[in-house]
Amino acid sequence: MSFSNREGVLSLVQELLEYCWPEHLDRTPTPFPRMTYRQAMEDYGTDKPDTRFGMKLQNVSDLVRFDDESKLRAFSSRPDCTVRALVVPGGGAHLTSSLKSKLQNTVRRQFPLTRLISCSSSPGAHWRDRLAGLFSADCVKALEESLDVHQEDALLLGVGSEQQVLELLGRTRVELADQLESQGLKARESGFHFLWVVDFPLFVAEEGALESTHHPFTQPHPDDVHLLGQEPLKVLAVLFAHTTVQTIICWDGNRVRSLHYDLVLNGCEVGGGSVRIHDPLLQGQVLDYLGVDQRSLQHLLDALSSGCPPHAGIALAVLKLRLCVEAYSGTASIRDMSFVPGLDRLLSLICHATSIRDVIAFPKTLEGKDPMSGAPVPISEQEQKLYHIRSLAPMDDTCAESAQ
Repeated sequence: MSFSNREGVLSLVQELLEYCWPEHLDRTPTPFPRMTYRQAMEDYGTDKPDTRFGMKLQNVSDLVRFDDESKLRAFSSRPDCTVRALVVPGGGAHLTSSLKSKLQNTVRRQFPLTRLISCSSSPGAHWRDRLAGLFSADCVKALEESLDVHQEDALLLGVGSEQQVLELLGRTRVELADQLESQGLKARESGFHFLWVVDFPLFVAEEGALESTHHPFTQPHPDDVHLLGQEPLKVLAVLFAHTTVQTIICWDGNRVRSLHYDLVLNGCEVGGGSVRIHDPLLQGQVLDYLGVDQRSLQHLLDALSSGCPPHAGIALAVLKLRLCVEAYSGTASIRDMSFVPGLDRLLSLICHATSIRDVIAFPKTLEGKDPMSGAPVPISEQEQKLYHIRSLAPMDDTCAESAQ
């Protein structure tokens, strides 16, 4: 959309979804609620939070960090360490030994710099007993009062680098909700909960270098552009001083936000977009941060220099979204949905399938081939002439027959 901005795109999408919303379902209230990326990560441990249930993460770093008797003091006193808590109301009886073991295996494999402490009451034991062996009595009491945790609840503490702890507890939060519902308990509200996630970081740190969170052409947030021009070394220093935190420029007020936005439905991303850079000087500056040679995109910079209007957009398939909603409510068939490109992963979540192969109409082999159509195959010589292209790959007899 030319001569548009973030508000224009978000407003248009909301009106569009309101217009095409299935009549047999309750109207979805607009405008959709918004949440910043930082708030989503802090409260839910993910940038696509499922807001149908609570169980928000809570920061208890200060309560634990200054506990002189803590067995984790050497671990928790590090500057880059955080302690977050997840309380599962009524979840004590459902935090089984097998589930605890599964969670610890996940920690060992994927979050090696993190400790996960699981606490629940059982006959003859209280969840406080688990914490009593790690923290002082005063600290345990402070945690109990701050978190408002009861005997029938489950309590999990994540200790380690901020990004890993948030991601770990974010996954655990969803897994525990699934566990409760598998036992016949209601963990999530019914209905469809839309949410805009905004103010994503412009950059992420990957293996000692900057990468774009969305893409290299995303417009920086207007309130943060000055950080790129006036304090680039400070921004980079803050970023690389926290090598264990694989996220943008940390959350210390000096990070650079972007005009990137995602639309989330019941914990699934169903759309994403951004305002694009239309200033060639700013675009060149962002490319420099990313280590991209400007000469490789000189055609783009020349086009922007010729005069480019402010523009913004979003990738949102209304057909996909409608089928998603109707399948969830039982009025559309899985077969109809499986023919919509790109919907397989979202569909597998809706249908609670263990693999996307269960919902793909034409699943591919490990080699990326389609057993039904035989694709991919070389195109025929006639087709090459039609499109003025030439195939350099050798063609064996089998491929030649397929191409005909």
